[in-house]
Amino acid sequence: YLYVLSMLYKENKEYEQAILMLDRLQNKVGIIDMLTLEKQQLYLQVGKQRQAYNELQQYVNKYPHDSKGYAFMGDYYLQLNDLTKAWQFFQTAVDKSDSGNIFNFSLGSIAILKGDTASFKSYYSLGLQSKIIDVNDKINKIIPLLMDRDFASKNKDLISYFIHLLEEQYPDDAETNSFLARYYSSIEDKEKELIHVKKAMDAPHLNESLWHDGLLLIIGKQNFEDLVHYGSLAVQYFSGNPFFKLLYAAGLQQLNKEDAAIPILLDAQKIVEGKNIPLYVQILSSLGDNYYAVGQKKLAFETYD
Repeated sequence: YLYVLSMLYKENKEYEQAILMLDRLQNKVGIIDMLTLEKQQLYLQVGKQRQAYNELQQYVNKYPHDSKGYAFMGDYYLQLNDLTKAWQFFQTAVDKSDSGNIFNFSLGSIAILKGDTASFKSYYSLGLQSKIIDVNDKINKIIPLLMDRDFASKNKDLISYFIHLLEEQYPDDAETNSFLARYYSSIEDKEKELIHVKKAMDAPHLNESLWHDGLLLIIGKQNFEDLVHYGSLAVQYFSGNPFFKLLYAAGLQQLNKEDAAIPILLDAQKIVEGKNIPLYVQILSSLGDNYYAVGQKKLAFETYD
């Protein structure tokens, strides 16, 4: 309750009261990283830079072997634009870290602020090649580089190298292949996008939008064997998605398996009826084609009507 009350004071910009609540909480639970960071940020909000620094220093003194404390100091000096001290603290964090040196990414970020591209590449590579750092943490370090369009356009080779490191390390990981598919989509490389979408679906990655994009890419390639394979999986994983049923049926029809396509389309028709008229029309049209192909012309024309 003390913590919640502190956050409410913070929301109302009553920062001094928020600090008092965290002081009371700290007296009960001791010095912990979450409270240290909250208090430090609140002190900065009220312009008390010395007290903000003291909070971090108190944490470092309490836990001299904890790399996080030195990283907190590094972030503090980054906020003050003191790159030299920030570098020193992050280097200490790396030296004391047993988590695969995730703070190499921070050293890389400082290097790029200094205009040292070679060091940036070196430190980021160390982080990306670590066997201990979680793949999602690695992806989250690359995304801001891609979002910075100016940086991405000027450093295409560098980003390609980082992407290659991920591809090498996690060839079958669903999350990685999903990210790589989005990356290759962003640079309009449809071939590689399809490769990684299929790998993500094979893993499987149960993200409906990824399957949607993947099935459309497969249709674009006119690969109907793949469409039937992945379509059959899609309707298992997402049984309530009528569009996936329509695509699956389209693949079956192209392979002259209209008898198998018809019940799939009838199921899709039941799901979408009265909800999405354009999709409903597509389903009926496809159903009519399949009826006609198997010789049920009366049903075909009724469906077309």
